[in-house]
Amino acid sequence: MHITVNRSLIVLMLSLFQVMSVYAQSGDVSDSLVSKQPLKEKISLKLETLNSAEWFKVNGSPGSDLRPNSSIINSIGFNYRFASLSYQFLINQLPSNSDNDIKGETKTNGLSFVFSPGQWTSDFSWVKTKGYYLKNTDDYISSWEKGDPYLQFPDLKTKILRLRMGRILNSDYSLNAVTLQTEKQLRSAGSFLPNLRLTHYSFDDETPLTGTNSSQKSTQIEAIASIGYIHTFLLSKQIYLSIDARPGIGYLNTNLLTRLPTEEIKTRQSSFVTGFNSDVQLDYNGNKYFAGLRGSYSHFDHRQGENTAAKITNDRSTWKFYIGIRIKAPEKLKNEFDKVESKLLSLVPKKKQHN
Repeated sequence: MHITVNRSLIVLMLSLFQVMSVYAQSGDVSDSLVSKQPLKEKISLKLETLNSAEWFKVNGSPGSDLRPNSSIINSIGFNYRFASLSYQFLINQLPSNSDNDIKGETKTNGLSFVFSPGQWTSDFSWVKTKGYYLKNTDDYISSWEKGDPYLQFPDLKTKILRLRMGRILNSDYSLNAVTLQTEKQLRSAGSFLPNLRLTHYSFDDETPLTGTNSSQKSTQIEAIASIGYIHTFLLSKQIYLSIDARPGIGYLNTNLLTRLPTEEIKTRQSSFVTGFNSDVQLDYNGNKYFAGLRGSYSHFDHRQGENTAAKITNDRSTWKFYIGIRIKAPEKLKNEFDKVESKLLSLVPKKKQHN
């Protein structure tokens, strides 16, 4: 099944690249030789809604499909030039979060920081989630029917720390126009993007031991290197279509602690990871307002032994919708960023001029 999905996705992406390449070659929207425009006078305030809450499966028969009450996360961000700070949270008043009696309560919050000066890009994120339910409860309770309470794990916590670093190889391409909305892409352009992603996962069931039950804690460290390609097509001066694909290979180390009433059992496993990420994003990037919709698909495979720890699902699709507004940046903020930018430029080796 995965092979069919992957082939279909690849064919779709290649078709889009071919169609849009023909469009781009027929004439750029802008006649200017300038490819991108930094918006140094403006702060971008951004509100996002996304369905990227972490859920995971335990392999086996019948196995376990553990999910948070709601996969919808909200985020508010402050973006300026090459830096961004955002906070993630759940709105419990939403209809999708109002069934705590059926699925239990989920709490999620997180922070994200992006630093992407020049052709370099990096981001750090931390997300914590507490409270899960067992989606396949009917595999464990034969009398369970739709509308009955699911098996709930209110003391199950997940924590995810992630660091990503990369470099844009084409200086005419603006990744900040797509991710931070602090720049504008003036001409269709693309770039190869080498990237390194380091992730620390922690899954801890803090359910108290009663003498008849057990609990587990799993920690995973994952390192994935990838080199992908991203391209932004200008459909008009203010509307972009961006497509990217990033195959990767890496390494995963898992430590599992099983707590029993009379003892603790520790196991360790390591495995290679292979897979890819892909994204399609449509943006409106006006002078004052901006908005966009992003669809993402990721598939990663890794082998583990019989004592497999809980892990983040390796095959998933997500979406994100955002809106934002630009406001004038204070002079003091501009001056401080000018100093930082000047320092960074002084660290870049100057190209030698040949006579």
